[in-house]
Amino acid sequence: MDPLLSAVKSAFTFQGQSKTCIDSWTFQLFNLVSSPLFFIGSIVVSCRQFFGEPIRCDPGGVLDGYCWMYATFKIPIEYKGPCASSEQEMLEGIIYNSYYQWVPIYLFLLSALFYLPRCLWLIMEGGLMKFFGKGTTTRLLNVFVVLLAFWLTDKFLNHRFLAYGFKVYAFYRLPPEEQSIGPFINPMCYTFPRISSCNYYRYGTGGKQESINAICILALNIINDKVFLVIWWWFVFLLGVGVTRIFFRSIQVNSARLRFYLMKIRMSRFFKRNEDMDKIRSYICNCSRGDWFVLYQLSKNLNRPFFMDFLSKLTRMMEMEKKNPNCKGLDEGDGFFDMMLQPNLRAYTSDDKDDKDDDDDEEEEDKD
Repeated sequence: MDPLLSAVKSAFTFQGQSKTCIDSWTFQLFNLVSSPLFFIGSIVVSCRQFFGEPIRCDPGGVLDGYCWMYATFKIPIEYKGPCASSEQEMLEGIIYNSYYQWVPIYLFLLSALFYLPRCLWLIMEGGLMKFFGKGTTTRLLNVFVVLLAFWLTDKFLNHRFLAYGFKVYAFYRLPPEEQSIGPFINPMCYTFPRISSCNYYRYGTGGKQESINAICILALNIINDKVFLVIWWWFVFLLGVGVTRIFFRSIQVNSARLRFYLMKIRMSRFFKRNEDMDKIRSYICNCSRGDWFVLYQLSKNLNRPFFMDFLSKLTRMMEMEKKNPNCKGLDEGDGFFDMMLQPNLRAYTSDDKDDKDDDDDEEEEDKD
């Protein structure tokens, strides 16, 4: 395994490739895009939470800290201001809003969760991009992670997240007058209340306990409702991409012709000029799925003329081995990856030999 890895790395170095591509753009969406996206969201919410004023209560003072630590709940239906409670919400009983304290940490955990499939892929891929079947497994894991994130976020937000994006879209399609006077609930206010109530208990000057009911403004939820709206649509997008990718991969696994055309699309200009086109087609259509996967990944990481030359020589070598089983296999002589470096080594050896001959001629002239 080590000699093969060294040969591949040497080939990439010769071709000037600074970064090896080991996965597809769809896979990178789940890991290299989603993970930083949630991490940035965590930082944005943290800045607002720790360096701003996430909550303001009337009459203020100690109530701000108390209501932030011990949660708030929906204001009574008698309140008729913006984001007022509806009769449907009152039927649900008192629901305490304590999740907003944990939003930054939750977004950070989502960032780590979405990076997990890439860590597993890097372990299974082993640096040689040969585990075609395990790559499919990690794509299934990507879809599972999205579904798990949907479920966890819905639990985190008191079961108000599953249809959040659709409800927001439907609500803001209504005319402004229906939004304000109709029986429709603003889903952003329902999921992320901006005005809430808080009960504070203290002892009065007479020694008896008294209750103070305060109204609080949750300014932080102005940020949270937009952040989670973006997250909801991103989850839907990732789920669609992931399911489509798995469906396409299932067809790709069972169709040799499709695998050939995928390679042809990448190398179309060079395939048209190649004299061994029929042999290449036959080899790609009949090679194993793992071999095709390695070749396809190599086509991404090597420049195309070099890869086309390698593929042509590999095809001829495999055909010769098939006709004459006694000839050197891939593990002897010019191996599968050693062949990638052969033209460069030969050219280097030839130049050294010419230089040596010139030096010998000069020495003979000096002697004469």
